[in-house]
Amino acid sequence: MTEFLASYSGIFDLNSFVFVVVGLAALALTASFSKTSLTIAVDLAYPVGLLGTFIGLIGILQNMSDPEALGPAFAISLLTVLYASVIHGLASGRSREVSEVDSTFVKKIVGSVVFLGVVGWGMDSAAGLGAFVYVDVLVLFFLSVLALVIFDRVSGGTSKNGWGLRFLGIGLLGFLIGIVGMLANLDDPKALGPAMALAYISMLDALFLCCMGRIWFPDQTLDSDKNMNTGFVSLAFPILFGVVITCAILIMSFQ
Repeated sequence: MTEFLASYSGIFDLNSFVFVVVGLAALALTASFSKTSLTIAVDLAYPVGLLGTFIGLIGILQNMSDPEALGPAFAISLLTVLYASVIHGLASGRSREVSEVDSTFVKKIVGSVVFLGVVGWGMDSAAGLGAFVYVDVLVLFFLSVLALVIFDRVSGGTSKNGWGLRFLGIGLLGFLIGIVGMLANLDDPKALGPAMALAYISMLDALFLCCMGRIWFPDQTLDSDKNMNTGFVSLAFPILFGVVITCAILIMSFQ
């Protein structure tokens, strides 16, 4: 029994656990822990878990002096997704409830402040808040959102729904640009850091916007069917696959 527990001791990390549980609890608070809170947990479990993962990965980028320590560090950064999957599983299987009857402005403020505090704590602990400010990513999001709004106006459509997926699409764009930058600089390990930062911070910002949008502007963030499509297959798996690729590129650069 002792050997069994020892073999699985690595799947528990207190900081990762606190980040996911307290973060999701804060978001659930915005709906007074009602049935709507379960829908919020289902929609945002993986985004919050992936937020923790990218915060951990960016922290790793700040300290790559020991290549042998990269593997364990990457493993720990993935634990937030593991915890998120458990919460997602517990909250799933019920009919979706998106009513805001139990939500008030004060509760949204309190829940958002607590969530921001958790995210800020995670960032500061991982690498310092300054490491997460990347001008290139801010420009990418600004220009992409502007282009989408202009496209909607020109095409005669509307931009009232589906902004959650649009934010994720912009994050994916930045992520792919970062991967291309990594592949183009395989012979220069020092150049991989900025490319990875672009990739990771793009997705981090997209996930954060999805979380805030789901709380403050649910009608605009959800699609026309009141869904967010942030499950494992539609969101977590593709992103984790991309993370594995970037991690493999980084490790190969040290060979």
